[in-house]
Amino acid sequence: MYYDKRFQQDHEFPLFSFNIEQIKAASAAGAFLSNKPKFQNLVNLLNSIDRTVFADLTKRLQRDPATRPESDEEKKCFRVLHELDMVNGHVPGSITSKKYQRNELWSLISYLGAPSWFLTFAPADNDHPVCLYYAGCDTAFDNEKISLLKSSDRFRQVAQNPVASARFFHFLVKLLIEEILAYGKDTPGLFGDVNAYYGTVEQ
Repeated sequence: MYYDKRFQQDHEFPLFSFNIEQIKAASAAGAFLSNKPKFQNLVNLLNSIDRTVFADLTKRLQRDPATRPESDEEKKCFRVLHELDMVNGHVPGSITSKKYQRNELWSLISYLGAPSWFLTFAPADNDHPVCLYYAGCDTAFDNEKISLLKSSDRFRQVAQNPVASARFFHFLVKLLIEEILAYGKDTPGLFGDVNAYYGTVEQ
């Protein structure tokens, strides 16, 4: 976080940094898998599968994701896909990581029951003084100066700094959990005592 927002206002930096994070996570996940005792068995399995069967199974899965294995060779291929799925689950933004999130949510519902409340909120970042302060280059917060900005200037300032919007959204989510839900506190929140919560972000 530099004072002049040199990285935050770079349009290509978020894409590059996210790609590097994904590559790092995939490499770490692969190394983690290689340390497991069953790694040698997986290598033997990869060497023993029929590539033509694997290619045919790939085409069938593209046509119908609910395809089931019909032979022993196809079962071997599914075992390989399952192991690769485990590696991919550690990579942020991957389809497998989203599938794991869905499994977490179903497990939570199975353990505590169906949720009582569903909340959806989309804060107007270009109208909120905190987000405009994050997006600006001022060292001190001045609400009067921020309120004098034109609507087009506020929108442009936030659009040029997506990191400010992300920081602002993170700030509001923490505020919701700590003050509105009062999760983990002795006093009940706005919706009473909260046993658990689960939140996701829609891109």
